[in-house]
Amino acid sequence: MFKSALSISLLAISFTSFAVELTDADRAAEARFCEERLTATDSVQQLLMNRTNQLGFTNHGGMANGGVCWWHSRYTRNAAYVAQFRPDLPRLTEQRDIRKLVGDIRQGKKIVVVPGFRNLYEFSVAHYDEIQRKLEEWQTADGIMRFQWVAGLSGSSEVSEADLGRKMDQLFERVSSGEVVYQKLQISGIVSHSWLVLSMQRVDGDSYRLQVIDSNYGGVQTYTYRPGMKSFGGYGNFVPYTGKTKEERRLRRILNRKCSDFIAARDAISEEETEVDPTVAEADGDEN
Repeated sequence: MFKSALSISLLAISFTSFAVELTDADRAAEARFCEERLTATDSVQQLLMNRTNQLGFTNHGGMANGGVCWWHSRYTRNAAYVAQFRPDLPRLTEQRDIRKLVGDIRQGKKIVVVPGFRNLYEFSVAHYDEIQRKLEEWQTADGIMRFQWVAGLSGSSEVSEADLGRKMDQLFERVSSGEVVYQKLQISGIVSHSWLVLSMQRVDGDSYRLQVIDSNYGGVQTYTYRPGMKSFGGYGNFVPYTGKTKEERRLRRILNRKCSDFIAARDAISEEETEVDPTVAEADGDEN
């Protein structure tokens, strides 16, 4: 079992080696940020299970009022990896600073301190206009300048039983490794949607129960895959296609780089706990 108190202490000490300018509050915030995301394989997934770590508004707006679901999902995932919320710091008041903060989370290229807020839900409710505007700008840039809409409209809304089974097995491997998997949902016709897969459990042999964030709803939704299915239901028939995997690998690299000392402290604790006292082992052996 990971020792939270000890990890924070070790991390606070290690941070002083390269950031002596940090205050005690800064060091505690750094420790908390890393611990929340890297204590366990599924830490980021579990973080997103909590409604407070999701956007405070659902999918809407966008081109022809068709929604911004792809970008809503990606922004949510970005924030889980790079947004460090600091309610102890004063909120930004200048619009240009708020706009830059919203844009930095959208870029997902560095850890971003969000002062004055406890979580993404609070932040997104307070700055809904700026975030929605950024999502729509992102949609325009991807859809028109980068032709991402072509990839978004590819794929079938129904596949063979074997193909969907393979997709679910591959998805299970990714989710089990801790990935927050972004998937495009190809719906019948030319419509597509997206979700983030946070958890998968095997049920009833070869079936899977999926827990996802769907930007059309608040909270977490549950879907079940059973062998023999050719598609999912709920938006008519649809098939999920995994994408934006490089994007998450980049986010994880940024997080690991930020929390490298935390990882070292965590691993040291883990090694210490797995060590066996040879005298104890010998005594146990004698008793047997």
